[in-house]
Amino acid sequence: MGDFKQLMPFRGRTIVESCVETLLATSADDIVVVTGYRADEVERVLAAYRVRIVRNTAYADGMATSVLAGVQSLGPDDAIMICLCDQPHVSSEVHESVIQAYRETGAAIVVPTIAGDTGHPVIFDSSLRDTILTMDVSAGLRSVTYANRERVLRVPVDSIGVLDDIDTQEDYERLR
Repeated sequence: MGDFKQLMPFRGRTIVESCVETLLATSADDIVVVTGYRADEVERVLAAYRVRIVRNTAYADGMATSVLAGVQSLGPDDAIMICLCDQPHVSSEVHESVIQAYRETGAAIVVPTIAGDTGHPVIFDSSLRDTILTMDVSAGLRSVTYANRERVLRVPVDSIGVLDDIDTQEDYERLR
């Protein structure tokens, strides 16, 4: 990327603020933001928001360690919705579609889809908490989803945003 994307400008605020504001507009019960690299800066930006901050001191070992830090901060009966900061254009309506599908069905895993492709956010039922906490961090959540593929509920959405993320400067320019 060449820059610290969480704090890059996006539609009048930072990318991380855009994601948090979107989530605050949903019916999610608790929003946990996991910080790692440059945590102090991100936490300063988010100080005015109604979110819980969890620091991942093992962030250098990969994104799965941030998932573990976030999941460990939740109660044993809490469902887990994984949202990626580099997808600030996923709307609150898409998040809400996934949340409502989970609440209505109690499916083990709920994923949004567009044209047959699955994206984010993804919800994992609390019954998968121990599986997530003991997953191989090199394989990440894909291993949990793959091992439970028959328990995945796919929710069709009308937003390519569930697939599109900001990984390069070109992505950033195109999506902002």
